[in-house]
Parts: sequence; structure tokens; C-alpha cells
Amino acid sequence: MLKSKISSALTSILSIILLLHSPLSAHAFLDVSADAWFKVYVDELSAQGIVSAQNSNFYPNRPITRAELAKVAVTSGQQVGLLASPMLSQEQAFCDVAVNNWAHIYVTVLKGKGVTGANASCAAGKNFMPNQFVTRAEALKILFLVYNMQAQGRSTFPDVESSAWYSGYINAATSMGIVRGYADGTFKPNGFLTRAEMAKIISVMMGLIGERPAPTPTPSPSPTSTATPSPTARSTRQINITPAQGEQALRDAINNAEPGDEILLAAGTYRLSRQLWIDKQGTASQPIIIRSKDGDFAAKITGSPEEGINIGDGAAYLTLDGLEVYGMGDNVIHIQNAHHITVQNVRAHDAGSDGDVVKVNQAHHISILRSEFSRPGARPGCPGENCWQEALDFVDTDDSIIHDNILSDFGNLAGYVKGGSTNVIIEKNIIQNQRAGAGDPAWGIGGWTDSELLRGKQYEANNITFRNNILRNNTYGALGIYDATNVTISNNQFINNHGTLIEFRAGNAPAEKSSNITIEGNTFNGNQTDDTSICHISSHELTGLTLRNNRGDNTAIVAATSCTED
Repeated sequence: MLKSKISSALTSILSIILLLHSPLSAHAFLDVSADAWFKVYVDELSAQGIVSAQNSNFYPNRPITRAELAKVAVTSGQQVGLLASPMLSQEQAFCDVAVNNWAHIYVTVLKGKGVTGANASCAAGKNFMPNQFVTRAEALKILFLVYNMQAQGRSTFPDVESSAWYSGYINAATSMGIVRGYADGTFKPNGFLTRAEMAKIISVMMGLIGERPAPTPTPSPSPTSTATPSPTARSTRQINITPAQGEQALRDAINNAEPGDEILLAAGTYRLSRQLWIDKQGTASQPIIIRSKDGDFAAKITGSPEEGINIGDGAAYLTLDGLEVYGMGDNVIHIQNAHHITVQNVRAHDAGSDGDVVKVNQAHHISILRSEFSRPGARPGCPGENCWQEALDFVDTDDSIIHDNILSDFGNLAGYVKGGSTNVIIEKNIIQNQRAGAGDPAWGIGGWTDSELLRGKQYEANNITFRNNILRNNTYGALGIYDATNVTISNNQFINNHGTLIEFRAGNAPAEKSSNITIEGNTFNGNQTDDTSICHISSHELTGLTLRNNRGDNTAIVAATSCTED
């Protein structure tokens, strides 16, 4: 009888999981344009129920997590007959994937195929790290194990050492036409695999195993480069600019840019007499890229008495790469009313009076990656360190990621996501060295936004993930939460901060509270706080708080099961 009840319960749970992760319908992705190089692969996987829509989007340029890859790997392997239908198990395969986690059935299959965790036993902390992004090398190994393919030989890519553990996987995948690398001749094994790249690789591998050929795309792109144009489009142009050509040459190159153009700025300083306005639109398959030609930070843009680089008025699919931008009269970089904008490998600093280093508002699909931001501008007529603007300011910005950046030397908040911002991931950043005299925590989830800018949204921030960050050496607390909902704060390190570590504060949203907050797996060491918990509620309502599995050198505060209150 007991066995029958357990079996029935497990079957019900499996049905719920499959329902939750089933596709809405094939081809129902608002962010997959008709000319996108990856459309044919995404459509194919969607039609077979391997991928599904999230808010009617596919998010092709977003890195894929290890849990997401587990699902598509197992589901696709089942489609081509390599795997039986995954069965629910009451045995936990990895310490950080609970039996009731939706990914449990998939990672259990991967374990059976030879995918291992970080340590030899669960007691020793064997982890699958389901929420971490998977690298391109890791993804190939996992997929090769699922598809019963063998690593062979050694890769010849210049950025893949022949002795590296992944060299054979990359070589075999290249030989079979699964991948070809990037247009610059590299493979980037430690770069994160995007969801678009995943769709191409999975589709090709299914074609190699199954009887059908892989779909023939029109146009046909480079398998792993989202910047490669189609044969039916004009050829990509590389436009070289030097400082000696003057400011107008830079403006002309940008104003005349077409989808697929790469504007290469030679080393030197480009001085602006006014803001550099950019309203150009690339496409998903042919973004417009403005890049430092001679290495990161070699090309420097400075001098505008107004804002520095202003990207707006419908600008889309545009990338700033490797630039140093600094010394402006207002915001150093401003992104507004734009979408699918990437700022990567950029060093931006020294904003002007009342200016943010990077300001983003009314935008979506913004990626801030591997960059350095410091020294925002001071608010005029306001004495003290508490009167500084932010290094990174997200207002009403959705479906975006802030990843692997360093924010330092700021007077108050390093940054926040507010104004109704939704679906934002903040991860692997270092937020450090807040100046003395600050009056707000170093980072804010939510904030205080004028009511007309909230446009009817009930919360300042919704569905925010704050994980794997380091917050250290900050003078007025570490993290503030202002009228936010559905927030996960996990696996961060709080080191040598002063004041309240996580503080719930009032924002300006109609909800007038924060709700559904999970704080788990964080480490707190060397902090100086008068609180008896890692969190504190200041004149604010909080509902739905989960505190668990936090650790640190102050055992009393990490063991607390609730926040202190005023």
C-alpha cells in the first residue's frame, strides 16, 4: 500500500514538472526575429518540446545555466532514442539539487551518464551548481556524455591548449561540424554558452544521431558566433578609426553604421565636444559593434561637457567592447529607450556633476559584462559623501544581466535596480570600497522612484536574482531591499562590511512592502554589525521571508531565523 502511494505521488509530481516546463507553442518567441541565424534551430527544438517560451521570449543571448542545459540535454537525448524517459528518484544525486527541485530528474540522469560534482561525496559537499552558467567547454563534455560521443585528438584553436581537459571534446565537435568557433579564429572555451548557441549545437547533434539531417538554415551562420552575417545579407564591414582622424570621423562611422558593422577604434584618446549620440539598430544576427581595436582600454573616449555616450531612441543590438570612457560633464554612459544593448570589457569612471557612471532607464535586454565602474558624480549643493550618484543605475529595465563587474570607489550606493525593473540577474560582481559618510547600503534591490515613472507597477523590483557576488569593505551596510518582490539572494560573500548587512527599507511603490524574499547559502565574515541577525527591517513591512543555510564567523547572526526590527 505504502509503495503504491509513493509511486502515485511521484507520478503526480513528474506530471506537474513536465507541465510547468512544457512549451507554450512552437515559434512563439517574440525575441527571435525572422532573420535571426538561430531561428531555425530554436523553432526545431520548440516544435519537439525541448525548449519553451518564458514570457513569450527565448532570450537567445542569455547564458544558459547548468540546470537548463541538463533539461535540454536529457530531453533531446530522449527524442533521438539515446535515453529512456527520466524517472523520479528519491535519492539525491547532488547536494545542491533537492529531490523536489524541478531539475532533479534531469541532473540524476546526467550523474548516471558520468557527470560528476565538485567533490567525491555528498558529505564532502558534492555540488552540481545548477544555477551557474555553463561554459562552452563544460557544455560540450556534458553533451558528449549524454550522446555517447568520444573526445578525439587535440584542438588547434589558438586559445585552447592541447593539454587542456576539453581539447579533445572541442576537436571532435569541430570535426563533426557541431561547432566552428568565432570569426576571429578563437573558440573561447571558458566563455558562457548562450541559449542561441545551445539551440544550434543540440540540433546538429540530434541530426548526427537521428535519421533526419540537421535543419538547413537560411541564412547560414557561424555555428557559435552570434555576430556572423547571413549569405543573403551584405558582407560585414570593419571600419577603422584613429584619433588622428578627429571626432567627426568617429561620429560619421557611427551615424552611417549598418547591421553587422564593426567599428574598430585604434589606441589613443578620442575627445568629444558634445555627447556621442547613438540611435542605430543592428539585428540579432548582425549587431553593430564599437570595439577597442588594440586591446581593452586602449581606445579612450572623454571630454564631453554633457553626457558621454548616449544610446537611445530605439537603439538595438549594439555592443560597446573594450573601451575606456571617462571624464564627462554628466552621465558617462546613458542607455535609454533601447534594447539588446551590451556593454562589455569596458572601464567607465569619473562622471560629471549629478551624473551616474552608467545610467539605464526604460530599456530591456541589457547586458553589463566584465567591466569596471567607479567614481560617480556628486549631487550639486549637497555636502557630504552621501550626496553622490551611482556607479550603475537601472531604472525600469527588464530581462537584463549584470555579470562579472567591479564597482568601487563610490560615495553612496554603487548601484541598484528599481523603478519596476523585472527579471534582472546580478551575479559574480565585486562591490567594494564604499566611501566614508555614506547613508545607504552599497547595493540596492528596489529603491525610491517617482510614482509617475513606476507606471502603475506595484513593486520597485520584481523577480531579481542576486547571487555569487562579493560585497566587501563597505561603510554603511552591504545590501538594501526597497519594496521588492520575488528576490533570491544566494551564495554571496559579505566581507568586512560595517553596519546592517541586509536591510529592508521603504521604497515608493504602491505595494509599500517587500515580499517573497529568499536569503540562502551566503557567507558572512569579518563584518561589524550591532544587529543580532544578518538582516534588519527598518520602518518597512516584509512578508514571505526564507532564511536558510547561511554561514560565517559570527554564528549568532547566521543562525537567526528572522530579521531584527526597529
